[in-house]
Amino acid sequence: MHGLKREDLFVTSKLWNTQHRPQNVQAALDDCLAELELDYLDLYLIHFPVSFDEPNNPHTTLFPLAENGDVKMDDGVSIIETWKAMTGLPKIKVRAIGVSNFGIEHLDAIIEATGTVPAVNQVERHPLLPQKQLIDFCTSKNIHVTAYSAFGNNMFGKPLVITYPEIQSIADRITATPAQVM
Repeated sequence: MHGLKREDLFVTSKLWNTQHRPQNVQAALDDCLAELELDYLDLYLIHFPVSFDEPNNPHTTLFPLAENGDVKMDDGVSIIETWKAMTGLPKIKVRAIGVSNFGIEHLDAIIEATGTVPAVNQVERHPLLPQKQLIDFCTSKNIHVTAYSAFGNNMFGKPLVITYPEIQSIADRITATPAQVM
């Protein structure tokens, strides 16, 4: 790693939606570690609070499709059971566990069922999506929030927040780039 020690890096990865069945969680972590050529992760997140149906091999198809072309969901997998499997992962392989894209109702469910609070909830967050109630809830439970899409989400054809004149004005005033402001 070019002079860096493993402990100098903080490595996060995610359990994909086709791997939510409890019997697949450990294997998914092991596959991830092998692909990254690492002995452990610092943080392992459940990517999303829904499960995709891939009963034959949960490692081959990222987005299994139903006949109508939609992603084939697996309603038979409980996010609570997935979380329980995450809490059972060996600490020698994963230092902390958390979630991504979980709302208050998801967080409440897994905490109430297991007593284990996620270390992190990674969510989309930016000025157009501040998620104040979710942030307040996470703060009250001592769940660290990390944000993605800080520039805004461009999936809906809207301009990214870093292009807004208000953001450029702030950037100019403090001699920074719009990305640094965000």
